[in-house]
Amino acid sequence: MGRHKDADSLEFINWLKAKGEELGYIAELEYPLVFNEYFVDVVWKLKEEHAPLMTFEVETKDSRSIFANTLKIYGTSSR
Repeated sequence: MGRHKDADSLEFINWLKAKGEELGYIAELEYPLVFNEYFVDVVWKLKEEHAPLMTFEVETKDSRSIFANTLKIYGTSSR
């Protein structure tokens, strides 16, 4: 769906990253799935080489295409 431009969404995404790091996780923004074709907004991992433990996808509007964001997480494998 592309990168976020909404200031509130960007602030929340950065807060999620900082909170993950504060809790001791490795937090990454724009985490790639399936050969860099899809990206999720934020992930928390225990170790760099591990798959994500927590995945966050932030939505800024209600639309029918939101289901596609769920599919990219559950229908694909991480790196």
